[in-house]
Amino acid sequence: MEPGSEHVPDAQRGEHFRTLQKEASRAYSEAEKLLGPSALFLSDSVVQTLEHLFKEHWGLANFDAVCTADYLAGAQQLAEQAYTQVLKEAKIELGVGKG
Repeated sequence: MEPGSEHVPDAQRGEHFRTLQKEASRAYSEAEKLLGPSALFLSDSVVQTLEHLFKEHWGLANFDAVCTADYLAGAQQLAEQAYTQVLKEAKIELGVGKG
């Protein structure tokens, strides 16, 4: 990302940006759809972590981000938090590493 480009309206970005945006939106939707069925296999804390991710992402995407760069930074932070928690739980469940 070039300095200052975070303030360019999304509608003025190129086709590659719009393609990435569509793919990211589709991936998010698919992950959200899987939460219900996966709750049968995941711990309560992981389900709560993923619910938090989806809830906070909705707010970030619709109200909280002032520009694309702000959204990306917030979305990355949410994803990293969820990833860390899910990975920790998976390691404990599988008996791998310290958890």
